[in-house]
Amino acid sequence: MLFNIAESKNDNVPRLSPRKAGDNKRRLDVEDIYGLCEFLDKERIKVPDFVARNLHRIPAIHPSDTDVVRLATTVCDLKKQLEDLRTVVSGITTKDSPPEQSTTSAVDVGSGENVEIGSDRSDGDAQDHTKLLYSELPVFRTKGDDGSWPLVTRKKKEAPRRLVGVVSNQQCAIKAVPRAEKSWHIFVGRLSPDTIAEVLTDFLQDAGVTVLKCWPLRVTEEWQKKFAAFHLVVKDTDKDKVFDDVQWPVDVDVRDWVFKS
Repeated sequence: MLFNIAESKNDNVPRLSPRKAGDNKRRLDVEDIYGLCEFLDKERIKVPDFVARNLHRIPAIHPSDTDVVRLATTVCDLKKQLEDLRTVVSGITTKDSPPEQSTTSAVDVGSGENVEIGSDRSDGDAQDHTKLLYSELPVFRTKGDDGSWPLVTRKKKEAPRRLVGVVSNQQCAIKAVPRAEKSWHIFVGRLSPDTIAEVLTDFLQDAGVTVLKCWPLRVTEEWQKKFAAFHLVVKDTDKDKVFDDVQWPVDVDVRDWVFKS
Protein backbone atom coordinates (compact mmCIF):
# COMPACT_ATOMS: atom_id res chain seq x y z
CA MET A 1 0.00 0.00 0.00
CA LEU A 2 2.84 2.39 0.84
CA PHE A 3 4.56 1.77 -2.51
CA ASN A 4 1.32 2.23 -4.45
CA ILE A 5 0.67 5.60 -2.80
CA ALA A 6 4.27 6.72 -3.38
CA GLU A 7 4.15 5.72 -7.08
CA SER A 8 0.99 7.76 -7.59
CA LYS A 9 2.82 10.91 -6.37
CA ASN A 10 6.33 10.42 -7.78
CA ASP A 11 7.63 8.51 -10.80
CA ASN A 12 11.16 8.01 -9.39
CA VAL A 13 10.10 5.75 -6.54
CA PRO A 14 12.49 2.77 -6.05
CA ARG A 15 11.18 -0.39 -7.65
CA LEU A 16 9.32 -2.76 -5.36
CA SER A 17 11.11 -6.14 -5.38
CA PRO A 18 8.84 -9.07 -4.48
CA ARG A 19 10.61 -11.40 -2.08
CA LYS A 20 10.25 -15.15 -2.04
CA ALA A 21 9.59 -16.93 1.22
CA GLY A 22 12.88 -17.61 2.98
CA ASP A 23 15.02 -16.90 6.02
CA ASN A 24 15.84 -13.33 4.94
CA LYS A 25 12.41 -12.29 3.64
CA ARG A 26 11.36 -10.35 6.74
CA ARG A 27 14.67 -8.54 7.03
CA LEU A 28 14.68 -7.58 3.34
CA ASP A 29 11.05 -6.39 3.51
CA VAL A 30 11.86 -4.15 6.47
CA GLU A 31 14.90 -2.75 4.65
CA ASP A 32 12.70 -1.96 1.65
CA ILE A 33 10.24 -0.09 3.91
CA TYR A 34 13.02 1.92 5.53
CA GLY A 35 14.47 2.73 2.11
CA LEU A 36 11.10 3.92 0.84
CA CYS A 37 10.56 6.06 3.96
CA GLU A 38 13.98 7.64 3.45
CA PHE A 39 13.10 8.41 -0.19
CA LEU A 40 9.77 9.98 0.84
CA ASP A 41 11.50 12.19 3.42
CA LYS A 42 14.08 13.43 0.91
CA GLU A 43 11.45 14.17 -1.74
CA ARG A 44 9.11 15.76 0.86
CA ILE A 45 6.23 13.55 -0.26
CA LYS A 46 3.24 13.59 2.06
CA VAL A 47 1.60 10.18 2.61
CA PRO A 48 -1.58 9.33 4.53
CA ASP A 49 -1.41 8.26 8.15
CA PHE A 50 -1.59 4.50 8.65
CA VAL A 51 -3.52 3.39 11.74
CA ALA A 52 -4.75 0.11 13.19
CA ARG A 53 -8.36 -0.28 12.16
CA ASN A 54 -9.00 -3.32 14.38
CA LEU A 55 -7.24 -3.08 17.76
CA HIS A 56 -8.07 -6.70 18.54
CA ARG A 57 -5.52 -7.80 15.91
CA ILE A 58 -2.68 -6.06 17.78
CA PRO A 59 -0.98 -8.44 20.26
CA ALA A 60 -1.52 -7.32 23.83
CA ILE A 61 1.50 -6.86 26.11
CA HIS A 62 1.07 -8.49 29.48
CA PRO A 63 2.49 -6.45 32.41
CA SER A 64 4.69 -9.41 33.37
CA ASP A 65 6.44 -9.14 29.98
CA THR A 66 7.90 -5.76 30.96
CA ASP A 67 11.08 -5.91 33.02
CA VAL A 68 10.33 -2.76 34.99
CA VAL A 69 6.87 -3.92 35.98
CA ARG A 70 8.18 -7.33 36.92
CA LEU A 71 10.90 -5.78 39.06
CA ALA A 72 8.39 -3.57 40.88
CA THR A 73 6.12 -6.56 41.49
CA THR A 74 9.03 -8.58 42.87
CA VAL A 75 9.98 -5.78 45.27
CA CYS A 76 6.40 -5.55 46.56
CA ASP A 77 6.31 -9.31 47.13
CA LEU A 78 9.60 -9.19 49.03
CA LYS A 79 8.31 -6.38 51.25
CA LYS A 80 5.18 -8.36 52.07
CA GLN A 81 7.19 -11.49 52.88
CA LEU A 82 9.50 -9.48 55.13
CA GLU A 83 6.56 -8.01 57.04
CA ASP A 84 5.08 -11.49 57.49
CA LEU A 85 8.44 -12.78 58.71
CA ARG A 86 8.75 -9.95 61.23
CA THR A 87 5.29 -10.75 62.58
CA VAL A 88 6.12 -14.45 62.98
CA VAL A 89 9.47 -13.79 64.68
CA SER A 90 7.93 -11.20 66.99
CA GLY A 91 5.27 -13.69 68.04
CA ILE A 92 7.82 -16.44 68.70
CA THR A 93 10.02 -14.06 70.71
CA THR A 94 7.08 -12.93 72.89
CA LYS A 95 5.92 -16.51 73.43
CA ASP A 96 9.34 -17.95 74.36
CA SER A 97 10.53 -15.07 76.56
CA PRO A 98 10.45 -15.93 80.32
CA PRO A 99 8.47 -13.58 82.63
CA GLU A 100 11.58 -12.19 84.40
CA GLN A 101 12.85 -10.76 81.12
CA SER A 102 10.16 -8.10 80.95
CA THR A 103 12.74 -5.44 81.86
CA THR A 104 14.90 -6.14 78.81
CA SER A 105 14.97 -3.82 75.85
CA ALA A 106 13.01 -4.51 72.65
CA VAL A 107 14.39 -6.97 70.09
CA ASP A 108 15.02 -5.50 66.62
CA VAL A 109 14.60 -8.47 64.30
CA GLY A 110 14.46 -6.71 60.95
CA SER A 111 17.54 -4.50 61.35
CA GLY A 112 20.03 -7.39 61.40
CA GLU A 113 21.97 -5.84 64.34
CA ASN A 114 22.96 -7.60 67.55
CA VAL A 115 20.13 -8.21 70.03
CA GLU A 116 20.37 -6.00 73.10
CA ILE A 117 19.63 -7.72 76.40
CA GLY A 118 19.05 -6.07 79.79
CA SER A 119 21.95 -5.17 82.01
CA ASP A 120 21.14 -7.98 84.42
CA ARG A 121 22.63 -10.52 81.95
CA SER A 122 26.27 -11.00 81.00
CA ASP A 123 27.47 -10.98 77.38
CA GLY A 124 27.80 -14.76 77.31
CA ASP A 125 24.29 -15.28 78.65
CA ALA A 126 22.90 -12.80 76.11
CA GLN A 127 24.52 -14.69 73.20
CA ASP A 128 23.27 -18.05 74.47
CA HIS A 129 19.77 -16.64 74.90
CA THR A 130 19.77 -15.19 71.40
CA LYS A 131 21.02 -18.45 69.88
CA LEU A 132 18.33 -20.36 71.77
CA LEU A 133 15.56 -18.08 70.49
CA TYR A 134 16.55 -18.16 66.83
CA SER A 135 18.19 -21.58 66.46
CA GLU A 136 14.95 -23.23 65.28
CA LEU A 137 14.30 -20.65 62.54
CA PRO A 138 15.84 -21.59 59.15
CA VAL A 139 16.49 -17.96 58.26
CA PHE A 140 18.48 -17.39 61.51
CA ARG A 141 20.78 -20.41 61.41
CA THR A 142 23.99 -19.67 63.33
CA LYS A 143 27.44 -21.23 63.47
CA GLY A 144 28.12 -24.28 65.60
CA ASP A 145 30.18 -24.42 68.76
CA ASP A 146 33.34 -25.04 66.71
CA GLY A 147 32.74 -21.87 64.65
CA SER A 148 31.75 -23.64 61.40
CA TRP A 149 28.57 -23.26 59.38
CA PRO A 150 26.32 -26.35 59.06
CA LEU A 151 26.64 -28.05 55.68
CA VAL A 152 23.54 -28.77 53.61
CA THR A 153 23.78 -31.99 51.63
CA ARG A 154 21.52 -32.88 48.75
CA LYS A 155 19.69 -36.13 49.10
CA LYS A 156 20.56 -38.52 46.31
CA LYS A 157 17.54 -39.81 44.47
CA GLU A 158 17.67 -43.53 43.99
CA ALA A 159 17.39 -44.48 40.33
CA PRO A 160 14.49 -46.79 39.44
CA ARG A 161 15.44 -50.37 38.71
CA ARG A 162 15.37 -51.50 35.10
CA LEU A 163 16.22 -54.65 33.18
CA VAL A 164 16.03 -55.87 29.59
CA GLY A 165 14.80 -59.38 28.97
CA VAL A 166 17.12 -61.91 27.36
CA VAL A 167 14.89 -64.98 27.04
CA SER A 168 13.54 -65.64 23.53
CA ASN A 169 9.82 -65.36 22.83
CA GLN A 170 9.59 -69.07 22.02
CA GLN A 171 10.43 -70.00 25.63
CA CYS A 172 8.02 -67.56 27.33
CA ALA A 173 4.27 -67.45 27.71
CA ILE A 174 4.31 -63.72 26.96
CA LYS A 175 5.83 -62.14 23.87
CA ALA A 176 7.57 -58.79 23.39
CA VAL A 177 7.43 -56.46 20.41
CA PRO A 178 10.82 -56.53 18.65
CA ARG A 179 12.78 -53.31 18.61
CA ALA A 180 12.67 -51.22 15.47
CA GLU A 181 15.81 -51.42 13.39
CA LYS A 182 17.83 -48.18 13.45
CA SER A 183 17.93 -46.36 10.12
CA TRP A 184 19.66 -43.37 8.52
CA HIS A 185 18.14 -40.91 6.02
CA ILE A 186 20.14 -39.66 3.02
CA PHE A 187 19.46 -37.26 0.14
CA VAL A 188 20.63 -38.22 -3.36
CA GLY A 189 20.26 -35.60 -6.09
CA ARG A 190 21.42 -34.42 -9.54
CA LEU A 191 20.62 -37.78 -11.10
CA SER A 192 19.30 -38.25 -14.61
CA PRO A 193 15.56 -37.41 -14.86
CA ASP A 194 14.76 -40.93 -16.06
CA THR A 195 16.29 -42.59 -12.97
CA ILE A 196 13.83 -44.72 -10.98
CA ALA A 197 13.94 -45.88 -7.36
CA GLU A 198 14.46 -49.56 -8.25
CA VAL A 199 17.62 -48.80 -10.23
CA LEU A 200 19.09 -46.71 -7.38
CA THR A 201 18.23 -49.44 -4.85
CA ASP A 202 19.93 -52.14 -6.92
CA PHE A 203 22.99 -49.91 -7.39
CA LEU A 204 23.43 -49.48 -3.64
CA GLN A 205 22.73 -53.09 -2.76
CA ASP A 206 25.41 -54.18 -5.21
CA ALA A 207 27.81 -51.98 -3.23
CA GLY A 208 26.88 -53.72 0.04
CA VAL A 209 24.42 -51.14 1.37
CA THR A 210 21.10 -52.37 2.78
CA VAL A 211 18.33 -50.08 1.52
CA LEU A 212 15.19 -50.00 3.65
CA LYS A 213 13.22 -47.42 1.65
CA CYS A 214 13.76 -45.31 -1.45
CA TRP A 215 11.33 -42.93 -3.14
CA PRO A 216 11.65 -39.95 -5.51
CA LEU A 217 11.11 -36.42 -4.25
CA ARG A 218 8.12 -34.44 -5.49
CA VAL A 219 8.92 -31.79 -8.10
CA THR A 220 7.72 -28.33 -7.00
CA GLU A 221 9.85 -25.99 -9.16
CA GLU A 222 10.43 -25.82 -12.89
CA TRP A 223 14.22 -26.20 -12.60
CA GLN A 224 13.79 -29.42 -10.59
CA LYS A 225 12.51 -31.18 -13.72
CA LYS A 226 16.09 -31.23 -15.04
CA PHE A 227 17.21 -33.69 -12.35
CA ALA A 228 15.94 -36.60 -10.28
CA ALA A 229 16.28 -36.59 -6.49
CA PHE A 230 15.51 -39.36 -3.98
CA HIS A 231 14.94 -39.79 -0.26
CA LEU A 232 16.97 -42.81 0.80
CA VAL A 233 16.65 -44.79 4.05
CA VAL A 234 19.45 -47.27 4.81
CA LYS A 235 20.50 -49.30 7.84
CA ASP A 236 22.27 -47.26 10.50
CA THR A 237 25.32 -49.52 10.25
CA ASP A 238 25.63 -48.82 6.49
CA LYS A 239 25.48 -45.02 6.60
CA ASP A 240 29.25 -44.64 6.30
CA LYS A 241 29.39 -47.07 3.38
CA VAL A 242 27.19 -44.71 1.34
CA PHE A 243 29.89 -42.01 1.52
CA ASP A 244 33.05 -44.15 1.66
CA ASP A 245 32.48 -47.32 -0.37
CA VAL A 246 29.91 -46.48 -3.05
CA GLN A 247 31.42 -45.31 -6.36
CA TRP A 248 29.03 -42.50 -7.25
CA PRO A 249 29.08 -40.97 -10.74
CA VAL A 250 30.56 -37.53 -11.27
CA ASP A 251 28.43 -34.53 -10.07
CA VAL A 252 25.95 -36.67 -8.12
CA ASP A 253 24.92 -34.86 -4.90
CA VAL A 254 24.80 -37.10 -1.80
CA ARG A 255 24.09 -35.59 1.63
CA ASP A 256 22.73 -36.50 5.04
CA TRP A 257 19.00 -35.76 5.20
CA VAL A 258 18.19 -32.70 7.32
CA PHE A 259 14.84 -32.73 9.15
CA LYS A 260 13.40 -29.25 9.69
CA SER A 261 11.45 -28.52 12.86
